[in-house]
Amino acid sequence: MSLHTDLASAKDTIAKIGLLESHFGVHTALAHDATWLKKGTDQVLMSLLDDEMRVAAKEKIPYDQIP
Repeated sequence: MSLHTDLASAKDTIAKIGLLESHFGVHTALAHDATWLKKGTDQVLMSLLDDEMRVAAKEKIPYDQIP
């Protein structure tokens, strides 16, 4: 069972994400909800941000200055 309308394409995309993680050290966080970023309380997720995004998360995102 799947919520994807194009299962083959979804599997292909997931495989490509896996290659990015295994070959390039990319960390993937899939989310539709940015409240964790606005709250800034999840230390694990916050630790994955670069300095620029960490500043934006604290100073701009809570005030919807970044869409």
